[in-house]
Amino acid sequence: MNIKSITGSSSSSSSILESKVQDNLARMTVQHLRHIVQDAVRLQRRCKRPKLAAVDVHLAMRCRYPPPSGSSSIYSGGSSSSVARRSKAVNLNSYIQSEMPMACPREPGLAMHWLSVDGVQPMIPMNVAIARGAAVVGCEDDYGDGDEYNGRRSEGEVNVRQLMPHVLSEELRTYFMKISLAIEDYLGDDSKSPKVTLGSAVSSVRNDSGIQELVPFFVKFITQQIYVNLDRTDDLRILLAFVNAMMDNVHLHLELHLHQIFPSILTCVIARRLSRNVYDDHWSLRMEAAALLFKACNKYPEYTTLKSRVIKAYVEALAADRPLPSQFGGVVGITSFGPLAVEAF
Repeated sequence: MNIKSITGSSSSSSSILESKVQDNLARMTVQHLRHIVQDAVRLQRRCKRPKLAAVDVHLAMRCRYPPPSGSSSIYSGGSSSSVARRSKAVNLNSYIQSEMPMACPREPGLAMHWLSVDGVQPMIPMNVAIARGAAVVGCEDDYGDGDEYNGRRSEGEVNVRQLMPHVLSEELRTYFMKISLAIEDYLGDDSKSPKVTLGSAVSSVRNDSGIQELVPFFVKFITQQIYVNLDRTDDLRILLAFVNAMMDNVHLHLELHLHQIFPSILTCVIARRLSRNVYDDHWSLRMEAAALLFKACNKYPEYTTLKSRVIKAYVEALAADRPLPSQFGGVVGITSFGPLAVEAF
């Protein structure tokens, strides 16, 4: 039985389809049947059935042509007629104004509040609540307890916890004390005689691991000593050697302290005066500091603005109103970056 016989069986002449419509309808029917059979064969192989069963065809029709939601059809075992349930029209304005068990989602917005004050999280409703009864370092319980405490907090008062001191182990404190004393003994010795303890201290900082917690203390100590001993050439050489040892240590990470290290080294390159006596060899000291600064820039290439900022400081040192030692430091510093930097200048 084909499409023409089905359409020709109708008593009404208006129900007879034209030939093009019949061809298109037959082509669509064959295509849908082919897809259903192919999906049924895939389901049969997936279920490992020896033969194609009616359930495979049923599942293929369910997957490709799912029944309408809220209706009964032949797929669900009902009658051959498909009846969709018509939903009741709801006025959106009246629905929003009515009492609802759950609030409608509102438009997202932004608000600002303090996450921390001097490194301490304030106790405000927007921040994570601190467990009641927890010990607060450095603060006394001035609010009492019970409802009085909650009432005073609701008035907008903020209880700020004090900063915790950085706690070091006994071994690290001893290590830092011995290293700093070895450097201070040499800096305070006017004879500048070679000492075994100083060489051992620098070698220890260059090779030891597990001293990352001492990096901020070492950086603070070195920068302070550099600014204090700006008129002592030999002392500055030892301090630069200590910084070089810290950079050579593969176990230390100095990225968070470059803003303290770079200005102190740059000062040793372009400072107006680095010695008490005019006969002191501060020229070689400036060359050593410039080489160390170039080494630091190459060690941290992820900070792309380091080289440009250092070269800018060198260029400013070459101004006509700057003294000769500063101009010499600027020339040495730019030269350390290679011929390309010199040509760009």
